[in-house]
Amino acid sequence: MNSELSASVKKKVFELILASPNVKITEVNTEMNLEAIKVDSLEALSVSMDLEDAFDVEITDEEVSNFKKVNDILTCMDTKLLSKQNNPDEHAISASADEVTDTKTNASKVIG
Repeated sequence: MNSELSASVKKKVFELILASPNVKITEVNTEMNLEAIKVDSLEALSVSMDLEDAFDVEITDEEVSNFKKVNDILTCMDTKLLSKQNNPDEHAISASADEVTDTKTNASKVIG
């Protein structure tokens, strides 16, 4: 993954953590333990959903449950974005399959 995108991900992760209501620190580093800085499982889920929206990726609940340190979030995002970069058509194919399903469902409603 390119360094600009990696820096962008890091910046966004840090911003989201610092914006968390229970977090009372002013700086984040990659080795910080999430529990120690008051990022609980619910807040980690919220951060992951914001990252999904920001970078158009999917993070599973299992992956979120493995977030113990800030670096775990960054590693997950690097993996997701590298995969997306190496398989750019995968997302488009998935969307097309959903559209076909929706079209078939709507057609069967019309035909009745």
